[in-house]
Parts: sequence; C-alpha cells; structure tokens
Amino acid sequence: MRKPPVEWDEPYILSLPLGEDDSLERKGSRLLDLTLPGVRDDSVRDELAKQLSAFANTGGGSLLYGLTDDGKVDQGGVSQIIRGRTPTKAWLEDMIPRLTDYEIVGVNAYEVSPRGGNSQIGAGKALYVMDIPDSDRAPHQSTRDLRYYVRLGGRSLPASHKLIEDIRNRARHPNVSLHAQAEQVTISHFSRSSSTRVTALFNILIRFTLSNGGRVKALNTCLLTEIMPSLSFAPSYDTSVVGLRLQSGQRHYWEIQHPLYPEMETSFVVLLSANAFFQADSIRDWLLETDSRQLAEIALSWKVFADSSPPKSGVLTMRAIGLTQKVAEELRQSAGWRSLGPPFSPS
Repeated sequence: MRKPPVEWDEPYILSLPLGEDDSLERKGSRLLDLTLPGVRDDSVRDELAKQLSAFANTGGGSLLYGLTDDGKVDQGGVSQIIRGRTPTKAWLEDMIPRLTDYEIVGVNAYEVSPRGGNSQIGAGKALYVMDIPDSDRAPHQSTRDLRYYVRLGGRSLPASHKLIEDIRNRARHPNVSLHAQAEQVTISHFSRSSSTRVTALFNILIRFTLSNGGRVKALNTCLLTEIMPSLSFAPSYDTSVVGLRLQSGQRHYWEIQHPLYPEMETSFVVLLSANAFFQADSIRDWLLETDSRQLAEIALSWKVFADSSPPKSGVLTMRAIGLTQKVAEELRQSAGWRSLGPPFSPS
C-alpha cells in the first residue's frame, strides 16, 4: 500500500514500481514547465484538465510531473517559478479548480524539492505531485475540450456516453449487482423406464449473492426472479436475510431485509426441483420430463431494484451457474446411480 502523497519525497517517488497503473501516471517536465522552450500554456492546461477529469471519474490517484516513463527525473525536474514571479505550486492551486466542470473538491498539489547532495532534482526545480480524489461529484468534464475522460489500462482516455452514465448513476444511486451459482445438487428417485432411459428427481440449491459496488447505501433492495413452469421453487431461504414479498406464477419477488452498504454483500439460497430423464446414447443431456428441453439450458431471468437506481436485469442458464459440473459430481457419488447397472455408470 502506498504512503499518502503528502509524505512522498524524492527517494520514495523514484522507488515507485513501473508499469501500467490506473491510479498513478508520470509526466515529463515539458508537460508543465512553461519556462522550457516551445512549451505552450494552452497545451499544459489541456493535458492537466484531461488528467484531472480521468482520475476523478475513475477512482482517483496521483499525477507526477517531472519524471520520464521509466521513473527517472526528467531534465532535473520542473521549474519552481512557472512565469514571472509566480510559484508553480501556487499557479497549479489557482488553475486546478477552473479546469473541470464540476470543480473537483479535495485536489492537493505537493512540491517535492531536492534534499541532500545526491538528488537528481536540479537547483530551482522540483517534482510536482497532484493528489486527485475519487470524486463524489463525478462525472467531471474538461473545460478545455468539453470531453469526459477515464483511466483505462494505465492511460487517460475519452469516455463513452454509456460509461459516463454509469459513473453518474454510481455517484447518485446504489450499484447493486447479482451473482448466482448452483451450490448443491442432489439427485434421487432413480428409475429405469426402459433399457435405455433413466428418470430422476433433481433438487438444485441456488445461491443468489447481491453486492453493492457503489458509493451510496441501498436502503431497499428487491430481486425479481422468473423461471419456466416446468421447474418449481421451494421456500428454503433465510428469513433474516430475505423475505418472499410476492409470488405470481413462476415470478418471485425477494426483498432483502436489511440495507446494503457500499462494498457490502449478502446472499441467500432457494431450492429448485425438477423431474428429468436421459437416454443412454446421450448420457450428459438430461431433459425435462414435461417437454424434453435440456435441463442445463433452462433459463432463469432476473431483475434487481435498489432504491431509485435504474434496475439491472439479466438471464442465466442452469449450465452457466454450474449445474453441469454439480450433476457430474453427484452422479459419481450416488449409490442410486451405481445400482442402475449397464449401460449406465458414473462419468
């Protein structure tokens, strides 16, 4: 874990690891030092506005001026006087609030001066560290080119409209997402209806996990699930975590019983049951007895509602949440399966 930027000195800055990093970027002296030949004021402001927008929109981070990409001091650093008698640090502090809309609250500029006789920083020069927070007011637009930027793959890039909308919603609403998996499968009541056909009862324990990846607490979270009529849900869930608010046919409205704070997750399980069969020549393809659809391809649709945030939705197949692997594991251990005899055997 890095030290807070306020504690950084030259040895520490030079020891920072190289490589792509969305929370750290090094910039050469020519991108800030207006005393160098050919360096234009407009170009300096354009670049700084871009970086401020990108860091504040995607988690915050540190911008270091006066370094090469390989982490060495560039041209002895940046002049401590940027124009006339104006100190570079004061110029930055005056300029930063004007470079984005909205203004980014909490940006700090630190000047790292040479210390000791072995310093790579030249006389009258310094390294400059911009400490940019993850902003609650995101998204922030550069006032220079009216674009929004984000950090992706260690670079600051223009953001798509969809990404900016996601950032805007994360700042104002909870960001609750769903993960589902087949936690346990039990298979019972094996029977051979012919020399090549086996039927069985499947009980599938599905775990739903809801997590809040946003910065706003979700006071009320509801999960809507819907599955085809051939399968049935059983009320096997922890009532201290979730309540079944409404059931209408194969639609179930599950209400989380407590708030979801940022970075918090909660989970519950439900039991799904189905009768299925397979033929000996298609041993891995269990089919529903009702309509001969593949059990592993049965789809579970879902939608998450969290306070006033836009709802999220998706579709999951039983195969996608791990049913196929769980079935194979269960068959290998099942005495009922082994008792069927040839041509059936664990696989």
